Formats: sequence, C-alpha cells, structure tokens
Amino acid sequence: MEIQNSSRRQKLIPLLIGLVISFLICGVPLVYTVLTGRFRPLTQPFANAAQTVVVAPASSETPQSIVPMQGTPTLNVASMPFMERFNIADPHISEAVGYMFQGAHADAILAWDKALEIIPDYAEGHYQRGQSYLALLQNQRSQDEYMQYLSRAGQDFDEAIRLEPYSKGDYYLGRYKYYDNLSGLQTNRVDRIQLQQIALDNLLLANQLGNFDPLAERYVIFSNIVVGNCDAGIEQANQLIATATEPSAALPTGLAFGYMCKNDAEKALQYMDEAIKISDTCGRWLDRARILYALGRNDDAMADLDYSLAKDPNYCGDRYYLRGLLHAEKGNLEKAQEDLAIGMGQTWGRGGFLPYAQGKIALARGDTVSAIQYFQEAEITYLFRDPLLTKIQDDLSALGASPIEVTPSAPSATAIPTPTALLTPRPTSSPVASAPTPPFTPDPMLEFANIVDIEKTVGPLEVDLNFDGLWRFQPAESLDHREVQKLSIWVISPDTTQRLPRQLFVWNFRNNMWGGIEELKWGENRLEFQNEYVSPDGDVIVHFFNQDNSLETTVDTLGITLILQRIDGSVEVHGITP
Repeated sequence: MEIQNSSRRQKLIPLLIGLVISFLICGVPLVYTVLTGRFRPLTQPFANAAQTVVVAPASSETPQSIVPMQGTPTLNVASMPFMERFNIADPHISEAVGYMFQGAHADAILAWDKALEIIPDYAEGHYQRGQSYLALLQNQRSQDEYMQYLSRAGQDFDEAIRLEPYSKGDYYLGRYKYYDNLSGLQTNRVDRIQLQQIALDNLLLANQLGNFDPLAERYVIFSNIVVGNCDAGIEQANQLIATATEPSAALPTGLAFGYMCKNDAEKALQYMDEAIKISDTCGRWLDRARILYALGRNDDAMADLDYSLAKDPNYCGDRYYLRGLLHAEKGNLEKAQEDLAIGMGQTWGRGGFLPYAQGKIALARGDTVSAIQYFQEAEITYLFRDPLLTKIQDDLSALGASPIEVTPSAPSATAIPTPTALLTPRPTSSPVASAPTPPFTPDPMLEFANIVDIEKTVGPLEVDLNFDGLWRFQPAESLDHREVQKLSIWVISPDTTQRLPRQLFVWNFRNNMWGGIEELKWGENRLEFQNEYVSPDGDVIVHFFNQDNSLETTVDTLGITLILQRIDGSVEVHGITP
C-alpha cells in the first residue's frame, strides 16, 4: 500500500511542477494583458459582433417557445469622455502619422478625417491635417485645387487655435503659412500687404510661444519687407547671419529684398550676387534681373534672363514677362508678345510686369489710352514697393495720368485670441442678408462685365484668337442664401469634337481673385467650394477667353446652374437644367 502511494506521489509531483511552469510561462502574461487592458483592442471587433442581433427571415408565425431578442442600443461615441474617444480613434491617428512620415499626405488626410470624426475636439489632429493640406500645395499646377487645399488648411488651423488658443506656437505658424500663401495669390498689392500683415501677426505669436520649424525666424525677414517694414527685415536678417553656423542663400536674399524696399538697388545687387553664389535658382535670377532693370542695366538684365530661361524654361513665369517688357522697350514687339504668351502658361499671375509690358506695346503702337489703362493696372498689381513701382508711376505721370486709388478689402481673418477678444470670428463665404456684405478690392475689369439674367444663357460664341467674354449672371432679385449646394458652368455644342480653351475663370468672392475650372470640358463643369464663387446676392461672374491662335470653336450655349438653400431653409434651382 505504501509502495502504491509512493508511486502516485512520484507521478503527481512532476505533474504539479509542469502546471506551475506552464502558468508562469503562459498564465502570468495572459493575466497581465487582461488586467492592463492590452487585450481589449483585440476583443473590440468581436464585442460589437456579440451585441448584434441575428434576425431570421420574416415569417407569418412566431414560435411561442422563442422570445424575440432585444438589440443593444448603438453606442453614442459623442457622449463618451475624451480619452475613451481618443482610444477608439487611436488606430486612425497612428495610421495618419505613419502616412505623413512617408510623405503620403493625401492618404494621411483620409485617416485624419476618420480620427476627427470621432474626436472633433482634438486640436493637434486639426493642426496635423492642416499640415498635410499645405504639403499638397507643393508642385500643384491646378489653381482651383490649390485654393481648395489652402482653404481647408486654414480652416483646420483656425479650429486648432479655437480649441487650444495658447497650447502651441505651431498652430499660429500654420495659420501664418495659410495667410502667407493667400497673400501671394492676391492680384492687388494693397490686398497682398493687408493679408501679409495678418500673417506676420500670427508668425510673431508663433515664435513667441515657440514652435518646431527651424526656419520660422527667417520668415520674419520677408514678411516684414512685404508689409513695408524694410529696416525690421534687414535687422532680422543681420541678426540671423551673425548667429548662422553655415551659409544660407535665404539670408542675403532677404537683405537684397530689404535694400530694394529702401530704394537702394546697388546694395541689393551685391547681396543678390552673394545669394546666387550659394544657391542658383530661377527665382533669384529673376530677382537679379529685376534689380538690374531698376538700375537701368537692361542689357545685363536680358542676359540674366536668357541664361536662366535656357537653363530652366519652366515655372518662374515672371521671367518671361520681364523679358517681354525688355523686348517691348527695345521695340521688338513681336518677341515681346511671344514672351508674354509663354509666361502666361508658366504662372497664374497676370499682374505687374505683364500689364506693364502690354502698356509699352500699346504705347509703341500709338494707343495712349490703352497704354494708360495697362500702366494703371501694372501699378495696382506690381507687388513690391521698390524703385520699379516708382518707375511705373513715373510712366503714368508722363502720360498725364495718375494711379487708381484702390481700397483694401476687409479680409476674412480669424482674430488672434486675447483675454478680451476685440475682433469677430471670420465670416462665412456667403453671409446672411441681414449682415453687411464685406467690401473687397475687385479686379478692375469686373466693372466691364456684361449683365446676364441668371435664368438665361449666352451664345452662340465664336471662340477664336483673342476671344474674350466676361459675364455677370445676376438674378432679377437678390438671392439671400444660407448655402450654395451646387454651381455648374455649362458649355454646350452639338459638335463636341471641337477643342475648347483649357481654362474658364469664375470670380472667387471670398478670396478676391479669379479661380474656377482648370480643365474645361463640353457639357457640365461643376465647381467645388461653390460657396466661394457666389456673391451674397446670388451673382456669378464668368470670364471665358482664348489666346490660342490655332483654336476656332463654336459654343452654342454657355450658362450656369445654381442650386442654393435660402435663409428660410427652402431650396431653389436657378439657371439652366439641360
């Protein structure tokens, strides 16, 4: 009997030892995983499945022995505490951050969209999504898409600041970049300066609060110079040069801009030469040629432009405008027009050197009236306050004319938060009828638009070289509205094999600039961000022109479709519905 018990104990001891070792290897980590919640993400997909009621096909009889199951109500995520919602959104956040590190910003935006749907009060998420929208602006050839991405970035930076006003300087730096980009797109100098001042205010606060952009202090140089603070820009550049550990082309470029701002072109040229030695770019060659032109060294300016355009003919389209201006002053009108036409395909800008050159061409042909109009447009749209602006003004004065007085627009700017806010939030793009319509600086050509009943069309149109149509589709009575649900431009012909001009422009009432349709096609051309292209009263301004000498096209009908929600909530359709 003792032998049997001893035998049992000998068998039992190894078994117990094995169980203890198994628990130590497997059980302890499992218990730790469950207690710390690390097992929860793996079970969440199945938790939702367990709550789902399986419903059998409908039957006319319900067995008495079966009690119908009651489904668990849908979880209201919005009512959950922030950290619980953050944990739910965490996979999307990780995915978005991963995409950003890879440079896949379009995918990152989609992931941020999912995360912010769960935690819309997450300021950092709005900031990071705004950063991705800014990244999409690089090498963007479609102006309409550029404006869309820029507008969305601005909205995200505004929201991040609203949620956490003094959390991070980076949020204000993001908003600086929004206004800086928007400033650079302005047609008129006064609007550019006003928007750049808003950008500078945000930039200074960003640097005061601290941020992670190593170039943030450099931005102060150029922002100051644009608004006319020449000495402040020069001082900032010299301070950064004194502490720099390696050469940077941006700093002598800033000094060159600063001295041009102070009408010292000789000193500006010295610093621009220094910048080009460090970094040879098309933009710096353009700036050097601009300085040489201000000094009256036209042949040297032409040589710089010839070199730069031969080396890199794409982008920096103002180089073609300036060379066209130089050709016009030498009497080479055919070469001048050729350069201007090429330049318009290389830049979105249509101001400054372009109308100045067109004025020189008109003057050479004896058309003084047109020359004055072009010079006035050049004076309004030349973006720098430097010796060349004075030169344009002198040319106007020589013809007995004066610059046009332009009133700066009232920009839709979001106030920088203060303990006692003094500014109102940014208005929507289509204010309600009871609110005053913000004044804006229009393109001077808008006053020449032909008024068309919004319910009617224009056509037929013979679109050939130099065709230029400008229409203001206007309702008979003001269409005060809450939202524009749809805006489309229709281009109709029975023969859709004909070529169309590539672009059609629509006036952007919010940003005070031309935007619209980058790739025009037959039939319906629907605009995104439609609220921006409709005035508070329901007006739509369309500019349709052609500068392709090989294109001859007949457009039978051109009209618009406008669907909007009125202030009372009703929805109305105006225009044509082919």
